[in-house]
Order: sequence, then C-alpha cells, then structure tokens
Amino acid sequence: MAQLASVLAWGASGRQFESDHSDLGCSPGQLFFCAMFYTYILFSEKLNRYYIGQSHDVESRLSEHNSGKGIYTGKTQDWVLVFSQQFDTRADAMHFETKIKNRGAKRFISGLKG
Repeated sequence: MAQLASVLAWGASGRQFESDHSDLGCSPGQLFFCAMFYTYILFSEKLNRYYIGQSHDVESRLSEHNSGKGIYTGKTQDWVLVFSQQFDTRADAMHFETKIKNRGAKRFISGLKG
C-alpha cells in the first residue's frame, strides 16, 4: 500500500493536457497548432489494477474512464493518473503504449522508481 501511495503521489504532479482523437502530427512549421499525444497509465485502488492507453487529451480520457461506460475501466470510477509521457505523433504514443503493455504497467512503474 505504501508503494501505491508513492506512485499516486508521484503521478499527482503530472502535466496539463488537451484532447482530440484525430492523428495530427507535428511539423516544424506548425508548432503553434501542433497536437501532442500522450501515453498514460491509470490505476484503480478498488480493482488494484492498471490501465494503459494513449490519447491527445488525457484529462478527457480520464473523465471518460471514470464515467463508468467503458468495458474494462467501467467496473469502477476511481481511476487516477499515475504516469504520462508526451509524443509528437499518435504512432509514437501507440508504440510506447505497446512497449509498456508488453512489459507490464506495474513493472514499468517500478523501473521508474529505481
């Protein structure tokens, strides 16, 4: 439980995000209008499980996950953001999402802590 508290505290200082589900890439001439993508990890204390995803708007996605409508995340409404990383393209975010899923979220988070 102490490890969970430290992970949650660590994730509480995350970044602010914007959203859309389209694949908008970044090019040097479009930096002002550039859309960023994020790979994120959520944790549910009730289920003691992690959820890994990617989105252009992590805050909106977190709200959707906590709305109770999702198949996997709809089982509870206590999901909290414990990790996120920004990418220039959706493809890069999806690739990193797959790498985390292959490794396992718990193991990935443990590796961040040292």
